[in-house]
Amino acid sequence: MEHDALSTRVIRMALKEVSGSLYNFEKDHIYDIINIQRGSTGKVIMLPNGIRVLNNYGKINLYIIEGEEEGKNEIEYKLMPNSKNKLKDMGLNISLKVINNKDEFNLAENKLVKYFDYDKINGDIKLRFRRNGDKFSPLGMKGSKKLKDLFIDLKIPKDRRDNIPLVVFGNEIGWIVGYRVSDKFKVEKSSKNILQIKIEREEKN
Repeated sequence: MEHDALSTRVIRMALKEVSGSLYNFEKDHIYDIINIQRGSTGKVIMLPNGIRVLNNYGKINLYIIEGEEEGKNEIEYKLMPNSKNKLKDMGLNISLKVINNKDEFNLAENKLVKYFDYDKINGDIKLRFRRNGDKFSPLGMKGSKKLKDLFIDLKIPKDRRDNIPLVVFGNEIGWIVGYRVSDKFKVEKSSKNILQIKIEREEKN
Protein backbone atom coordinates (compact mmCIF):
# COMPACT_ATOMS: atom_id res chain seq x y z
CA MET A 1 0.00 0.00 0.00
CA GLU A 2 2.82 2.39 0.87
CA HIS A 3 4.48 1.66 -2.48
CA ASP A 4 1.24 2.42 -4.36
CA ALA A 5 0.81 5.65 -2.39
CA LEU A 6 4.29 6.76 -3.39
CA SER A 7 3.66 5.74 -7.01
CA THR A 8 0.42 7.73 -6.98
CA ARG A 9 2.20 10.90 -5.82
CA VAL A 10 4.93 10.51 -8.43
CA ILE A 11 2.40 9.90 -11.21
CA ARG A 12 0.31 12.92 -10.18
CA MET A 13 3.43 15.09 -10.30
CA ALA A 14 4.35 13.72 -13.75
CA LEU A 15 0.83 14.28 -15.11
CA LYS A 16 0.82 17.85 -13.83
CA GLU A 17 4.25 18.47 -15.36
CA VAL A 18 3.21 17.12 -18.79
CA SER A 19 -0.38 18.40 -18.91
CA GLY A 20 -0.01 21.62 -16.94
CA SER A 21 -2.76 20.67 -14.48
CA LEU A 22 -4.59 17.67 -13.02
CA TYR A 23 -7.91 18.75 -14.51
CA ASN A 24 -9.89 15.75 -15.95
CA PHE A 25 -7.63 13.20 -14.25
CA GLU A 26 -9.29 10.82 -11.79
CA LYS A 27 -8.07 8.14 -9.40
CA ASP A 28 -8.86 5.42 -11.95
CA HIS A 29 -6.44 7.02 -14.43
CA ILE A 30 -3.65 6.80 -11.83
CA TYR A 31 -4.36 3.09 -11.31
CA ASP A 32 -4.39 2.56 -15.09
CA ILE A 33 -0.82 3.92 -15.25
CA ILE A 34 0.31 1.74 -12.33
CA ASN A 35 -1.21 -1.32 -14.04
CA ILE A 36 0.39 -0.59 -17.43
CA GLN A 37 3.82 -0.46 -15.76
CA ARG A 38 3.22 -3.98 -14.49
CA GLY A 39 2.13 -5.19 -17.92
CA SER A 40 3.99 -6.06 -21.10
CA THR A 41 6.25 -3.73 -23.04
CA GLY A 42 4.68 -1.78 -25.90
CA LYS A 43 1.30 -1.42 -24.21
CA VAL A 44 -0.27 2.01 -24.69
CA ILE A 45 -3.23 3.77 -23.09
CA MET A 46 -4.80 7.14 -23.81
CA LEU A 47 -5.78 9.52 -21.00
CA PRO A 48 -7.65 12.84 -20.95
CA ASN A 49 -5.99 16.03 -22.23
CA GLY A 50 -4.30 14.13 -25.06
CA ILE A 51 -1.90 12.25 -22.78
CA ARG A 52 -0.53 8.96 -24.08
CA VAL A 53 1.10 6.48 -21.68
CA LEU A 54 3.55 3.88 -23.03
CA ASN A 55 5.22 0.95 -21.30
CA ASN A 56 8.69 1.09 -22.86
CA TYR A 57 10.39 -2.06 -21.49
CA GLY A 58 9.13 -1.34 -17.97
CA LYS A 59 9.86 2.38 -18.18
CA ILE A 60 6.71 4.51 -18.33
CA ASN A 61 6.67 7.34 -20.88
CA LEU A 62 4.04 10.09 -20.74
CA TYR A 63 3.62 12.51 -23.61
CA ILE A 64 1.01 14.70 -25.27
CA ILE A 65 -0.56 13.83 -28.61
CA GLU A 66 -1.84 16.83 -30.54
CA GLY A 67 -3.99 15.39 -33.30
CA GLU A 68 -1.86 12.76 -35.06
CA GLU A 69 1.53 12.00 -33.62
CA GLU A 70 3.90 13.90 -35.86
CA GLY A 71 7.35 12.82 -36.88
CA LYS A 72 7.35 9.41 -35.16
CA ASN A 73 7.77 7.59 -38.45
CA GLU A 74 10.78 9.76 -39.30
CA ILE A 75 12.73 8.88 -36.15
CA GLU A 76 15.65 6.54 -36.74
CA TYR A 77 18.86 5.58 -34.99
CA LYS A 78 22.01 4.39 -36.76
CA LEU A 79 23.47 1.26 -35.15
CA MET A 80 27.18 0.55 -35.33
CA PRO A 81 28.52 -3.04 -35.58
CA ASN A 82 30.87 -4.34 -32.87
CA SER A 83 29.70 -1.76 -30.36
CA LYS A 84 27.03 -1.07 -27.77
CA ASN A 85 24.61 1.54 -29.08
CA LYS A 86 22.98 3.51 -26.27
CA LEU A 87 19.58 4.96 -27.14
CA LYS A 88 19.04 7.01 -24.01
CA ASP A 89 15.69 8.52 -25.00
CA MET A 90 14.33 4.99 -25.49
CA GLY A 91 16.10 3.55 -22.46
CA LEU A 92 17.73 0.84 -24.57
CA ASN A 93 21.19 -0.55 -25.16
CA ILE A 94 21.58 -2.38 -28.48
CA SER A 95 24.72 -4.45 -28.92
CA LEU A 96 25.87 -5.53 -32.39
CA LYS A 97 28.63 -8.12 -32.70
CA VAL A 98 29.96 -9.86 -35.80
CA ILE A 99 30.94 -13.46 -35.10
CA ASN A 100 32.15 -16.42 -37.15
CA ASN A 101 29.75 -19.21 -38.07
CA LYS A 102 32.10 -21.63 -36.32
CA ASP A 103 31.42 -19.95 -32.98
CA GLU A 104 28.73 -21.40 -30.77
CA PHE A 105 25.40 -19.60 -30.66
CA ASN A 106 21.73 -20.44 -30.24
CA LEU A 107 19.43 -19.17 -32.99
CA ALA A 108 16.44 -19.56 -30.67
CA GLU A 109 18.13 -17.84 -27.71
CA ASN A 110 15.32 -15.39 -26.84
CA LYS A 111 13.09 -12.70 -28.27
CA LEU A 112 15.65 -9.92 -27.76
CA VAL A 113 18.73 -11.70 -29.14
CA LYS A 114 18.73 -12.53 -32.87
CA TYR A 115 21.26 -13.57 -35.52
CA PHE A 116 21.56 -12.56 -39.18
CA ASP A 117 23.82 -13.34 -42.15
CA TYR A 118 26.08 -10.28 -42.05
CA ASP A 119 27.27 -10.75 -45.63
CA LYS A 120 23.71 -10.31 -46.93
CA ILE A 121 23.43 -6.86 -45.37
CA ASN A 122 23.90 -3.82 -47.59
CA GLY A 123 23.78 -0.26 -46.33
CA ASP A 124 23.46 1.15 -42.82
CA ILE A 125 21.92 -0.74 -39.93
CA LYS A 126 19.23 1.34 -38.25
CA LEU A 127 16.43 1.14 -35.74
CA ARG A 128 13.21 2.94 -36.63
CA PHE A 129 9.44 2.60 -36.48
CA ARG A 130 6.95 1.63 -39.18
CA ARG A 131 6.31 3.78 -42.23
CA ASN A 132 3.67 3.79 -44.92
CA GLY A 133 4.36 1.14 -47.53
CA ASP A 134 6.67 -0.98 -45.36
CA LYS A 135 6.92 -4.60 -46.45
CA PHE A 136 8.45 -7.61 -44.74
CA SER A 137 9.49 -11.16 -45.60
CA PRO A 138 8.77 -13.39 -42.58
CA LEU A 139 11.11 -16.30 -41.91
CA GLY A 140 10.05 -19.31 -43.98
CA MET A 141 8.03 -17.27 -46.47
CA LYS A 142 8.95 -16.62 -50.09
CA GLY A 143 8.14 -13.11 -51.20
CA SER A 144 6.93 -10.32 -48.95
CA LYS A 145 3.76 -8.92 -47.45
CA LYS A 146 2.67 -5.54 -46.17
CA LEU A 147 3.81 -4.88 -42.63
CA LYS A 148 0.29 -3.68 -41.82
CA ASP A 149 -1.15 -7.04 -42.89
CA LEU A 150 1.44 -8.93 -40.82
CA PHE A 151 0.51 -6.90 -37.73
CA ILE A 152 -3.11 -7.86 -38.34
CA ASP A 153 -2.13 -11.55 -38.69
CA LEU A 154 -0.20 -11.33 -35.40
CA LYS A 155 -3.23 -9.67 -33.76
CA ILE A 156 -1.17 -6.70 -32.60
CA PRO A 157 -3.51 -3.89 -31.44
CA LYS A 158 -3.50 -0.73 -33.55
CA ASP A 159 -2.34 1.45 -30.66
CA ARG A 160 0.84 -0.62 -30.28
CA ARG A 161 1.95 -0.84 -33.90
CA ASP A 162 3.62 2.58 -34.11
CA ASN A 163 5.76 1.80 -31.06
CA ILE A 164 7.27 -1.51 -32.17
CA PRO A 165 10.98 -1.04 -33.03
CA LEU A 166 12.18 -2.27 -36.41
CA VAL A 167 15.81 -3.14 -37.17
CA VAL A 168 16.48 -2.19 -40.78
CA PHE A 169 19.34 -3.24 -43.05
CA GLY A 170 19.64 -0.62 -45.78
CA ASN A 171 16.01 -0.30 -46.89
CA GLU A 172 14.96 -3.80 -45.81
CA ILE A 173 13.33 -4.67 -42.48
CA GLY A 174 15.43 -7.41 -40.88
CA TRP A 175 13.72 -7.71 -37.51
CA ILE A 176 10.38 -6.75 -36.07
CA VAL A 177 11.68 -6.60 -32.51
CA GLY A 178 9.91 -9.03 -30.23
CA TYR A 179 8.05 -10.74 -33.09
CA ARG A 180 9.66 -11.87 -36.37
CA VAL A 181 12.96 -11.93 -38.28
CA SER A 182 13.27 -11.68 -42.05
CA ASP A 183 13.82 -14.66 -44.31
CA LYS A 184 16.13 -12.51 -46.46
CA PHE A 185 18.83 -12.33 -43.79
CA LYS A 186 18.49 -15.77 -42.20
CA VAL A 187 21.58 -17.68 -41.08
CA GLU A 188 22.35 -20.74 -43.21
CA LYS A 189 25.01 -23.44 -43.13
CA SER A 190 26.92 -21.57 -45.83
CA SER A 191 26.88 -18.29 -43.87
CA LYS A 192 30.35 -17.14 -42.86
CA ASN A 193 29.92 -13.95 -40.86
CA ILE A 194 27.03 -13.72 -38.41
CA LEU A 195 25.62 -10.54 -36.92
CA GLN A 196 24.33 -10.89 -33.37
CA ILE A 197 21.95 -8.16 -32.22
CA LYS A 198 21.09 -8.00 -28.54
CA ILE A 199 18.62 -5.53 -27.06
CA GLU A 200 18.68 -4.70 -23.35
CA ARG A 201 16.87 -2.21 -21.20
CA GLU A 202 19.23 0.44 -19.87
CA GLU A 203 20.08 -0.10 -16.24
CA LYS A 204 19.39 2.76 -13.85
CA ASN A 205 22.17 3.83 -11.54
